[in-house]
Amino acid sequence: MLPLCLRLNGEGYCVENWGYPTLRSSVTVHAENLRAFMLELETRVQRFHIVAHSMGSVIVRTALQGSRMDCIKRIVFLAPPSRGSSAATIAGKTFGIGRLCPPLTELSTAPGSFVNSIEDTPDYEIGVIAAKYDLLVSVDRTHLTFESDHVVLNATHNSLLFSKQVSHQVCRFFETGCFDHV
Repeated sequence: MLPLCLRLNGEGYCVENWGYPTLRSSVTVHAENLRAFMLELETRVQRFHIVAHSMGSVIVRTALQGSRMDCIKRIVFLAPPSRGSSAATIAGKTFGIGRLCPPLTELSTAPGSFVNSIEDTPDYEIGVIAAKYDLLVSVDRTHLTFESDHVVLNATHNSLLFSKQVSHQVCRFFETGCFDHV
């Protein structure tokens, strides 16, 4: 996320980059830690936006379950496995890796998987940026029922984090609640 954070900082946003050990804990554990971070952040600022990449999007959705946080203005998800990831499904079944890395099972495309059981959050303005050449999360699996806007960019899963076009789209969504569709 660092390249994107630096670009957003250059656009005048005060950026807080919250991180987590991706494969060491379940999405729920990460979400509890994120919610605690957001509650602490709320004591320092009145309103803030959120940008999350890939599994981070699932963590944000999980952290927002239960009660609305009025301090959040807008949210942008980059390549979110909103309806699961085929790559996670395959990796989770290979050599029992799913038992060692809980998120792989949680992010599977199975109808009963954790990611497919999270309720959508209609209380927030959420924009989704999908990557056209993403081998981990297909474009059709990035959609949310209550998304405010959705755009597909010529990028790969990780190249989204380095793209000037992505930072432009994130800023545009933060400012207006919609993306540039040109």
